[in-house]
Amino acid sequence: ETKSGITKLDFNLGMIWTKVKRYKDTIMRFQLETPTAMAGVHGTVYQTVVQKDGSSEVAVFEGE
Repeated sequence: ETKSGITKLDFNLGMIWTKVKRYKDTIMRFQLETPTAMAGVHGTVYQTVVQKDGSSEVAVFEGE
């Protein structure tokens, strides 16, 4: 959904590393949705793991 400034990604299985830059002039949002959690971030580096049973884990390495 780029018109509203939102990038949304559904993630159902596996592991993904995400690095989202912080923009000074524009309000942009990045959302990663798993079967059991949703992260909405900017200026953040994090790892998301979704297991076969649908359980999710998010670990933040930079930002909040």
